[in-house]
Amino acid sequence: MNTITEILQPLSNNFISLKRNTDNLWYELEIGIPNSWVFDGNEFIECSELRKTEKGLLIKIAPLFESVTVDDLFNFVYILIDTNKKIAEKENEFTVMMTEMKTMMEDKAKNFYLELDEMKANSFSKLKKETIINKKPLPSKSIKKTETKPKKITTNDSSEKK
Repeated sequence: MNTITEILQPLSNNFISLKRNTDNLWYELEIGIPNSWVFDGNEFIECSELRKTEKGLLIKIAPLFESVTVDDLFNFVYILIDTNKKIAEKENEFTVMMTEMKTMMEDKAKNFYLELDEMKANSFSKLKKETIINKKPLPSKSIKKTETKPKKITTNDSSEKK
C-alpha cells in the first residue's frame, strides 16, 4: 500500500472527498456519518452539515486557519469516528445492563408472587385439627370502659324564667 491508501484506509467507510478550496487556498474533507453520531468543530477546525438523508449526514471538515494541515483534518476525522464508536459502545453497555436488570427484577417479582400465592393457598390447609382445637385462645386484652356522663341540656328559653 502506498501512503495515501494507508491514510485513507481507516476512513474507507466514511470518506467522500478531499476538495481544494481555491478561495482560501486550503483543503476540505467531506465525510459521511450516521445520523445518530455527534460532531462539532474546535478552535482550529470547523464542522458543518452539508446534507442530511435517511442514510446519514454529509459533513464538511474544514480548517479555520491556513496553518491547519490536511493531516490535521484527517486526525480530526479519526478522533470523530473513535469518539462516536466509544459513545456507541457505552450506549450498548448501558442497554445490556438495563436489559439484565430488567430480567433480574422480573424474575424477582415472579418468584415473589409465586411465593405469595403459595402462602395464600397453603397457609391454613397445613394446620392440623389438633393444633386449632387443643390450643387455648389467646387472651384478649381487657379494654377499660370509661363511663361517660350524659350532658345536661340547657336551654336559654326566656319563657321558663317567667
